[in-house]
Amino acid sequence: MSRRGDPDAGGIILKLLRDQGRCLLLRRVTAEDGGQAWMIVGGTEEIDEEVATAYLEREIKWDRDLWVVEVEDYDKRYELDGPLTT
Repeated sequence: MSRRGDPDAGGIILKLLRDQGRCLLLRRVTAEDGGQAWMIVGGTEEIDEEVATAYLEREIKWDRDLWVVEVEDYDKRYELDGPLTT
């Protein structure tokens, strides 16, 4: 599921597609220092794509401006443009 949100608003969730129907969801957040960072959604591990889709559908109902960006990352080489935070 990829989705375009409002060009001037809305959160961003990055969905990294992995092998065997798994994926990693990351949400763009503001770090303690005020900079941008990424936070893993739902813990620290990959989740089933069905679980991810259900989560995204719930989030879209709450935030109609939400952006969802899918990246095929089967080799786990994708590099984030900011730090990973908890």
